Amino acid sequence: MMNHWVRKKFFMIVRIALFAVSMIISYDVEAREPLKLADTPTLLTGLIPLAQQLEFFHQAGVDLRIQAHATGDQALQALVAKEADVASLAETAFVLRLFDQPDLRVLSVIGGCDNEVRILARRDAGIQTLADLRGKRVATQQRLSTHFFLDQVLLKYGINPEEITTIFQKLPRLPDMIVSKEVDAIVTRDPYLSQALERLGENGLLLEAPGLYDKVYVLAVRRESLIHRAEELQQLLTALLRAEHYARDHAATAQALLATLLPEENLALHWHHTRLRLWLDHRFLLTLEEVAEWAIRKQLVAGKSVPNFQGNLAPEILRRIRPIAVNLME
Repeated sequence: MMNHWVRKKFFMIVRIALFAVSMIISYDVEAREPLKLADTPTLLTGLIPLAQQLEFFHQAGVDLRIQAHATGDQALQALVAKEADVASLAETAFVLRLFDQPDLRVLSVIGGCDNEVRILARRDAGIQTLADLRGKRVATQQRLSTHFFLDQVLLKYGINPEEITTIFQKLPRLPDMIVSKEVDAIVTRDPYLSQALERLGENGLLLEAPGLYDKVYVLAVRRESLIHRAEELQQLLTALLRAEHYARDHAATAQALLATLLPEENLALHWHHTRLRLWLDHRFLLTLEEVAEWAIRKQLVAGKSVPNFQGNLAPEILRRIRPIAVNLME
């Protein structure tokens, strides 16, 4: 009788041990899968193609697979759907999604510019200045940085949003819309801006408001990735930090290289106004709050109050590899 229970207990222990081993093996296989990055190719995310072209990701030890998306919103959708582990996107799309996806985290800001989003108008529509937008048809994509910038322009020039006809459409469609005269002006960024301007020729008028909106791109992850893929995320940031140093120390070479890797046609015009570096600071938190206030006011989100975004930042990895890049009040 005793031998029977001993054998039963022995086999139970063996089954538990085998199950534990299988779980470890399963996790190890999952952890060894490539890290997937949903990228939005633009100058403000230029550290990513630069690091890839110079093999910094490989040298840092991270097996990275990059997926290109037309907008940050699409990149974020891939992240939320777990089709990607990391996403590059503007802070506007990140904030809007946080209201229903509070587990999202920012690893780092990777680029910024205070004149990236601009307005392209048709001269034959009677537009000479930003103040002339009143009474015009203006197209942009809703719930993106372009939408936020348009409202900032209207506010600055005292134009009631009801005094223009706003048409929301995907960014890649905007060049066709202004060329075909469906709209009088579009609010967008490169490469769509340059594409439309080239087709309009002398009838196109580029309207800028430098300093009005300091747009940044961030690297976003799901909270669970900070636990299960922390080492690879650190390798990712290490490679991007090396790309930052390269862009600073070899600016002409980096600019020429990115001109061949990115779809932007006027990259050289914006190079000196663009910050390609990794950072997380209190000013960035204030930007998130400003965007959230706008989204609530425009009823773009279900929330009624601005979240505490401090909990949506994950500065630990960046602080580990470059402490000076993190300047947050905690």
